[in-house]
Amino acid sequence: MESRPEPPFAGPAHADLDLTNACNLQCSHCDVSSGIPLTEELDRTGIFSIIGQLYNLGVLSLTVAGGEPFLRPDAVDILERACSYPGWRVSVITNGTLLSGRLVWDLLHRCPGLSVTVSLDGSMPASFDIIRHSGRRTTAAQRSLFSLVTSGIARGAEAGLEMHAAFALTCVNQADLMPTYNLAIDLGVRDILAIKFFPGGHGSVDKSKDGRRSPLSCSFRSSAVGVLSPTHRRWGRHRRGRGSMGLPSASSGAGVSRYWFAWGPQRNY
Repeated sequence: MESRPEPPFAGPAHADLDLTNACNLQCSHCDVSSGIPLTEELDRTGIFSIIGQLYNLGVLSLTVAGGEPFLRPDAVDILERACSYPGWRVSVITNGTLLSGRLVWDLLHRCPGLSVTVSLDGSMPASFDIIRHSGRRTTAAQRSLFSLVTSGIARGAEAGLEMHAAFALTCVNQADLMPTYNLAIDLGVRDILAIKFFPGGHGSVDKSKDGRRSPLSCSFRSSAVGVLSPTHRRWGRHRRGRGSMGLPSASSGAGVSRYWFAWGPQRNY
């Protein structure tokens, strides 16, 4: 691909592109109510066109998500096209259930520079399942899903993909953030992104419709998004022993209904 036309910064610095509303999980916190594909979702040609337009506008980073993006048979083709444009950063957000050996190989060899973020909201099968599945399930089903996701993360990291983890911070799993961070690093991710729960979509209100807030909602002193990694330059301030951690407080940038700022191991976001 040829370099983008000048001048840069003609458009937004970052763009999110949701490939589908289809999802194979029933996450209780999903703010876009994923599950069933929408009618008239864009085909590959339409998405290729949008990617090219975003690139030519001067967008610096593109995040591809869903739903679960890998439910689309052409997801790798779309990511391959996005990664073929020079000078911008491409990432994909997935629930990790479809990270087979074949898919990992395709992403590694066909999508150079791709960053893969997997949702990991608990350090144990039961705590993970509370967020990632809205129904009550058997212990065996919880363990199966947890194993599927964690093995996918490890498989990607071992193959050499740039792997990251994302943690939806709610009142039911906030105490599990530090253990989940330790697990994620052991699996081979570069960092973990903790994002405060946003009460929208499936997680907007209690299903009884009596006006109560979602049971996932609670008050946090910080509304920040925090990226934590072993080489984090502020890690010493936030880590108070292996078993406890305080999220950084910040109010810079833009997010869903709030301002946010996040720190990474090598750059600011």
